[in-house]
Amino acid sequence: MDRLAMLLLQHMLSDLARTYRLEGATAARLMLADIEREIAERLYLMCEVSPLIRDSREVISAVAMRVRAELRGGQG
Repeated sequence: MDRLAMLLLQHMLSDLARTYRLEGATAARLMLADIEREIAERLYLMCEVSPLIRDSREVISAVAMRVRAELRGGQG
């Protein structure tokens, strides 16, 4: 599953770079917002995120903080 997610992300970022080159920054920003939403939706489903958190950036931030805390705890 992790490998599949990484391949999907790599594909999305390649599409983003291609969009930026061919269509410009505005189109790339719109595409980036779609990528952000997709990542947040997947994280929301895969991780236990509070149902009160619905904003894409808040979901990503909450999961990132949890991962950082777990990594710090694992190092101690």
